[in-house]
Amino acid sequence: NKITVTLYRKYKMSGKMEEFGNEMINSKFQGSNEKQFENAVDLYKIEQCPQYLEIKNSIDTIKYRYVRYIAADTNQINIAEIGFFNNKTGKLSGSILYSQKANINIANNAFDDNFRTNYTDSSKGAWIGLDLGEPKIINKVSYLQRNNYNIIEMNHVYELFYWNNAWVTLGCKRAT
Repeated sequence: NKITVTLYRKYKMSGKMEEFGNEMINSKFQGSNEKQFENAVDLYKIEQCPQYLEIKNSIDTIKYRYVRYIAADTNQINIAEIGFFNNKTGKLSGSILYSQKANINIANNAFDDNFRTNYTDSSKGAWIGLDLGEPKIINKVSYLQRNNYNIIEMNHVYELFYWNNAWVTLGCKRAT
């Protein structure tokens, strides 16, 4: 009997990491064509604690120049990664925008494709986003809370074992 297993974590989520994930509940991804996000449109709202890098479809098909992740009113930002995607061009990039006077190198951590770096903004209602340079359709968003590097990381090689009176390997596999 063959069983297919999909793993997202190496070990269960710890209390502090779950706290960071719970802080993301009710946070939103928004788009606007105004730099100060007047008349911002919600592209996606986070409704549950993420367990790994989540990739979700956007609910809007209008083009926006400015996009952001905005923390729920009562929470701060503790994220490892966020991303905005267009189906034709892939992951979008642009000039980083943020609500506080953060160090740009630290703000860059939110978009650097490195799960081991983090961006934190402790002010209530904080946000971080991108100026895309021109309006673009946002088809998907991605997000991962600040974490303890206990998730399965793309392109890393993992070996899975099980116990049968001794450790037995199921082989090695590259995460895709």
